[in-house]
Amino acid sequence: MFSNKSLFGIAFILMLSIISLSAQEIQNDYKLIKVDLRDINMSELAALGLEVDHGIHAPGRYWMNYLGENERNLLSSKHIKFTIPDPEELAAVRPREDVCPKPEQLEHPDPNNFRLGKMGGYYTLAEMNSILDSMHLLYPNLISSRIDISNFKTFEGRPIQYLRMSNQPNTVQNKPKILYTALHHAREPMGLTQLIYFMWDLLENYSKDPELKELLDNSELYFVPCINPDGYEYNYALKPNGGGMWRKNRHIDNPNDSQGVDLNRNYGLTWGYDDTGSSPTGNSDVYRGTAAFSEPETQAIAFLIDQYPFSLALNYHTYGNYLIHPWNHIDDPCPDDESFKNIGRTYAQQNKFAIGTAQETVGYKTNGGSDDWIYAHDAGQKVYSMTPELGLQEDGFWPAKSRIRDLAKTTLKGNQLWSKMAHRYFELSILDPLYLIKSTDNQIDILINRIGVEPGQVTLKVKVLSGNAQISKSIFNYSLNTNQKKIDSFTLNPDASAQIGSEIKVELKKEMGLINEFDTVTYIVQGSKISEVDYCDELSTIEPQGKWGLDTEFYYSAPSSFSDSPGNDYENESNSSMIFNKEYFIPTDGQSFLTFWTRWDIEANYDFAQVYAVTEEGNIPLCGKYTKSGNSLQDDSQPVYDGNNTQWLKEQMSLKDFAGQTIKIGVRFVSDELEARDGFFIDDVEVSTFSEVSAINEYNPTFNLNIYPNPASSVLNIEANQQNYSGQMIIRDILGKQVIGRKYDSSQVNSIDITLLSPGIYFLELTLTNGQKLIKKWVKG
Repeated sequence: MFSNKSLFGIAFILMLSIISLSAQEIQNDYKLIKVDLRDINMSELAALGLEVDHGIHAPGRYWMNYLGENERNLLSSKHIKFTIPDPEELAAVRPREDVCPKPEQLEHPDPNNFRLGKMGGYYTLAEMNSILDSMHLLYPNLISSRIDISNFKTFEGRPIQYLRMSNQPNTVQNKPKILYTALHHAREPMGLTQLIYFMWDLLENYSKDPELKELLDNSELYFVPCINPDGYEYNYALKPNGGGMWRKNRHIDNPNDSQGVDLNRNYGLTWGYDDTGSSPTGNSDVYRGTAAFSEPETQAIAFLIDQYPFSLALNYHTYGNYLIHPWNHIDDPCPDDESFKNIGRTYAQQNKFAIGTAQETVGYKTNGGSDDWIYAHDAGQKVYSMTPELGLQEDGFWPAKSRIRDLAKTTLKGNQLWSKMAHRYFELSILDPLYLIKSTDNQIDILINRIGVEPGQVTLKVKVLSGNAQISKSIFNYSLNTNQKKIDSFTLNPDASAQIGSEIKVELKKEMGLINEFDTVTYIVQGSKISEVDYCDELSTIEPQGKWGLDTEFYYSAPSSFSDSPGNDYENESNSSMIFNKEYFIPTDGQSFLTFWTRWDIEANYDFAQVYAVTEEGNIPLCGKYTKSGNSLQDDSQPVYDGNNTQWLKEQMSLKDFAGQTIKIGVRFVSDELEARDGFFIDDVEVSTFSEVSAINEYNPTFNLNIYPNPASSVLNIEANQQNYSGQMIIRDILGKQVIGRKYDSSQVNSIDITLLSPGIYFLELTLTNGQKLIKKWVKG
C-alpha cells in the first residue's frame, strides 16, 4: 500500500548535523506557563496551532502547559494573557498522599533485568536498542530480534523497527495478534519505559506463571517501542539528562527551520478534518504535514497494520491518566463505542484511567490520529485501537526519576489484560462481601461480563479448595456475545463442623478458549448477618440538598434510583448532596460494609461524585472498588467518582473505621462551570454487618422470637409465639456479661427500658419454663 519515502542526499543530512545546539535550544526554550481562560477558550487556543491536549486545565479559569518561545510569542501577539506560575501555584496542584490503599499492582516486584536509563532515568535510543537486543539474546525462543518495518527510513536515515513475542517468535502463526506502540511524540519517554518493563516481566515470568505462559503460547504480541527515533534522539542531544521538549519528527525542509510533523496528526481517514484538531502551520506542535501519510514513520505503522490482522492496539502517550478511543475528530460516538468502553474498563480496572473519546476526556477533538485510522481504515479488519495517556497531570512529560517504577507498574496489569481481550476474555465479579453464615444457604451472586473479541463459548468452574463447605453447582457454561452480561448464582454452605472464624477457600477457573485464568477467594465463616436496605424508591428516606431526587429512567431495581439531576444533565457549578435519614450503629465485634449499585457519567478530572460517612467529627469520604484518587481540581487525594461508566456496578466499601460509632451515609456531587453530563446514580443501598455471634443457638427452639425495634434506642419490645409458658429474659453485652434481667410473661408484649445502656451490640437470651432457649442479637443505637 505504501512505498518508502525517498531521502535527501547524505551531504544535506551531514549539514543538518552541524546546526548549532544553541540555536536548537533557543527554538526549544520550553517553559511552564499559565494561560488565563476568562477571555479565551480551549478551542480558540487550538485554532492558533497550540498543542492543548495536555497540561492542567481548569475550565474557565486557567490552563497550564509547557510552551516554546515561538508559542509564547504567538500568545503575546494575540494579546492573550499568561504568566509563569510561581512555586506556590505549582505546589497547589501537586497531589497529596492518597487516603485509599494502593493498588496491588504497585507491590509487584520489578523484573530482574529492568534498569533505569541514563537520560534522567529514561533510555537513550542506543540504550533502548541494547535492551531489546539483550531480550532476544536471553530469550531467543520467546522474542524476535529487532525487525525493520519494510524499507522505511526516517528523515535522518533510521529504520522504524518492531519485535514479535510468542512461543515461536520467528514465525508468523495463526494466533490472535496484539500491537503495542510508544513514542509517536518524542518528549513522552514514559511510554517506552513502561513497555520495556512489561516486556521484561513477560519474558522473565513465562516459565513461572502458567497464565502468562498460556498467553504467550497462544498469542502474538508485537511491539514498536519507538515510532519517532529522530525526534527522540534529538531530545537526547538537547537535554542529555532528560527533559527535552521536542514533540514532532525531524522532517526539516529548511536547515534554519525546525518544522517537523506531529505524527499523531498525520494518519489518513480524518487527516486535515479541520484546523482545530490539527494545524496547517509548520511551526505548530500539532502540524499535520503536507498530506496524509506524508511521513515515513506513519507510513511504516500503516504498512505494519496492513501486514498483520491485529485485534487490538495500544498506542502509548503521556500524560493525564486517560484512555482515549475513537471517534476523536467529531462528537458523535463510533459504532463500537460500547465495546471500546467495555474494553477500556477492563484495561483500567486497577489504574482507574478515565475512559472516553478525546472530547470526553481531554475536552478537545483531534484529527489525523492513529486510533481513528487503525480502527476504521479497513471495514474488513476492525482493530480496537486506544491511546493510554500515562501519568498524573503533575507528572508532565518527564516524570521524576522516583516516579518511573510506580508508573511502569501502573500499566502492567492493563497491558496483560489487553492481550487477553484478543481471546474470549470475560470479567467475573463477586457481588457481595466474602463472608458465609453458618447453618444457612449462602447465595453467592456473580456477574459475568463478556469482553473478549474472539467469539465462542466460555466456562466458569468453581470448587472448594479448603475448608468445610458444600457448593451447589460447579460448572457454568455461557454462550455470550461481546458486551453481553449475565448475573448468575450458586450456594456455598459451611458444614455443621465449620468453626466460626474459619476460612473457606474457593477456586474460580475461567476457561476462555485458548487461555485460562484462575482466582482464589477466601470466605470467612460467621455466625450472623444483620443488614438494612434502602431501595431508593422513596424520597422520604433522604434529606436532599440541591436537585437530588428519584430518577425513573435509570435504575438497577425498579422503579427508581437516586440521582443528582433526575431526568436531566447536571447543572454547572453544582455542589449538592443527599444524606440518608437512617442512622447506622457500626458494631465493634463484626465486619460492616456499605454496598450499593451505581453508574455515572461525569466530566473526568474536574467534576466528581463522592460517597461519605456522616460522623460527629464530620464527613469522611469512603474508599471503594471503583473510586479513584481525586486531583487538585477535585477533592485532592480523596476517593471520588468521575469519567464515564454507564453500566451498573456493585460498589463495596468497608465501614470498619467507624466501629463503635453511629453514622449516616451521604452522597455529594460537585461540578465546575463548563461541561455538564448525566451525573451520578445510586440504587439498592445496603449496610450489613457480619458477626461471629450466631443469631440462634444450638437449642433449635420450636418457637419464634420477635424483638423490635432493632436497632433500639430507649425501649426494646420482646414477643414470642408461645402463649402458655413464662420464662426469664436476660440481656448480655458483647462480652457475655448480664446487664439486665427480667421475667417473661407470654400473655403480653414485654418491654425493657434500655435507656441507660451504652450504644453497641447486645444479646437477648429468652429461656422458657419448658426448657427451650433462644438467643437473638440486637443493637442499641
